[in-house]
Amino acid sequence: MREPLPARRQSETLRIDVDGQTFHVTFGCYDDGRIGEIFITSPKASQTFAAIQAADAAVATSLALQYGCPIDVLRSAFLRTAADQPAGVLAAALDAIAQT
Repeated sequence: MREPLPARRQSETLRIDVDGQTFHVTFGCYDDGRIGEIFITSPKASQTFAAIQAADAAVATSLALQYGCPIDVLRSAFLRTAADQPAGVLAAALDAIAQT
């Protein structure tokens, strides 16, 4: 069952750089501190295909979180490079959130 977020909630915005492109990652939390939503935007006026994909993936991740999927399960599911670095924008965003 989906657990909606409170109307007023704590949020934080981080800046990440992936493959030379800057993204803003905003995440909102439940009252107990669990992350319940993620938004990824590109500050550039013309969004690239990667930025659009990242924004859509963040919406799907938000829904998974609201239906009870732990964020660590999501983090471990995304691809990583041979050097154990995130392979995509959403994986990089989840890593940045985990470091806060």
